[in-house]
Amino acid sequence: MSIYIAGPMRGYENFNKAAFATAEAYLYGINDDVPGYEVFNPARIDEEAGIDLTSATGDESELEGFDLRDAMAANCVLICRECTQMYMLKGWEFSAGARAEHALAVIMNNWQSRAGAFLLTCCALILVGALLFVAYAFPLTWVPIMWFCLWFLGLKLLEWGAAQDVDAEVDRE
Repeated sequence: MSIYIAGPMRGYENFNKAAFATAEAYLYGINDDVPGYEVFNPARIDEEAGIDLTSATGDESELEGFDLRDAMAANCVLICRECTQMYMLKGWEFSAGARAEHALAVIMNNWQSRAGAFLLTCCALILVGALLFVAYAFPLTWVPIMWFCLWFLGLKLLEWGAAQDVDAEVDRE
């Protein structure tokens, strides 16, 4: 089993290397007992290829020996041939590269494991089922129960999301 970390790099200080490293450590930490488990961190892969990702602005033109086409091609090969899962970093929706990697993962039918997506879907399905049961069984009392359930679920999801956010805080200037 292998997982690819996708997220924004360009425009972030040091190409968002801290967020990628934090996610990599988190993913290895929760899967340390899985044999053959591997995390593909594109920031680490670039550094291992000799690219110095130290940059105040995250502008790829500052990188010596870096070619975006070659990097994206290598990452796409990893996503297609090696990775079975994808972890989306905070802010991936605003990154053209991460959106392209996400689209490729969807085409390849890789499961996306952004913290919270699976749990949110399960909770929503349970809540809808419970509300339908209450609405059918007790037609006059379902409205206050529905509002309470929605309020409670919202609070729990906010707490859970805050606890699961493993993305490093990166200031954009």
